[in-house]
Amino acid sequence: MKKSLIWSVAVILIYGGLFLATHLYLGNNPHKVTVIVDTSYEMANYEKMIHLKMLEIFSFRYSVFSLYTDKSAVYDWTRSPNTGRNLKFYGPDNFENLLSGPLKSQLEKSEKIFFLSNSKNAFQIKKAYKNVTIINF
Repeated sequence: MKKSLIWSVAVILIYGGLFLATHLYLGNNPHKVTVIVDTSYEMANYEKMIHLKMLEIFSFRYSVFSLYTDKSAVYDWTRSPNTGRNLKFYGPDNFENLLSGPLKSQLEKSEKIFFLSNSKNAFQIKKAYKNVTIINF
């Protein structure tokens, strides 16, 4: 009985220590997650679905987030992002800003990229960056 109690306490302390170490490490070194939203005319019909998907993505623990549109940066790394309710849907899709220029260097810092689009040209982003998940509407 005494040996099992000692083993139980040891196991609890070891797993508790590992959990605490992981929690502290990930709290200080969060994952960098970027959300890119295609803000072309065609995506305006999906605004509510985009908002719900962004809420789901922004609920990830141990992460900092940045939000971009196909035309510009909305905000950079933050732990408490807004859900992009004020996105303006205008013009045709234009992925050139994401594939070159200052946005490219920012996107290369991301560990995970979620691209919300209904464009058949969305594959360009997947080819240009690693760890891209395309969410089609």
